[in-house]
Amino acid sequence: MPALLKSFLTSVIDAIWPPTCIVCGGDERLEEGEVCAWCLGKLLPANVLPTPKPLHRLDVAFAYETTLRQIMHRFKFEQTPKLARPLAERMAKRLDDMSFRVGTAILVPVPDHATRRRERGYNPASEIARYLAKRWDRPLREDILRRVHYGPHQSILSDIERRRMHLNTFTANKPLPGEETTPILLVDDVVHTGTTVKRAASALKKAGWQRIDAVSLSG
Repeated sequence: MPALLKSFLTSVIDAIWPPTCIVCGGDERLEEGEVCAWCLGKLLPANVLPTPKPLHRLDVAFAYETTLRQIMHRFKFEQTPKLARPLAERMAKRLDDMSFRVGTAILVPVPDHATRRRERGYNPASEIARYLAKRWDRPLREDILRRVHYGPHQSILSDIERRRMHLNTFTANKPLPGEETTPILLVDDVVHTGTTVKRAASALKKAGWQRIDAVSLSG
């Protein structure tokens, strides 16, 4: 279908059946990704989470409560990657309020296994990291870290099962000469027990990267 015709049909459909917010059902102030500005503004700050070694620092923007849980389900499991932009914008604003500074870090999204990425079509952490990299004017590297163990969605696992997940979940490339001291900033969409970012940081440390921090949209 030609793009112009598709755009026209979308406009007609929206006029007859206006899109509504997936959280509150309203059709006013609807932002990109089918969530209204009012609901996005209701996101609650996360509690301070302990930083698992070998991470140097872990910052989490929002609490994984009812509103954000609905949005994240849509984002991750209902083929709505366009939600990454409004979520990343609010994540960056919240991190600014927390006095977070990216400094000279390289942004590295926590990767999906290749099979999972093919199933979904995109990696949620990568989508968020892409917007953060543009906002902070920092390099985004998706070639440094790889997920080599494929397992069930962590959303269906208990906390105990998450902690027992495969120890060698990730592998990492060695830094080039002179890169060892460049900070790595892992970017994830959800942190529950911290097991995933801990495993990712361990792989990076093993490869020779000296400082690894992490930020997450929710936790």
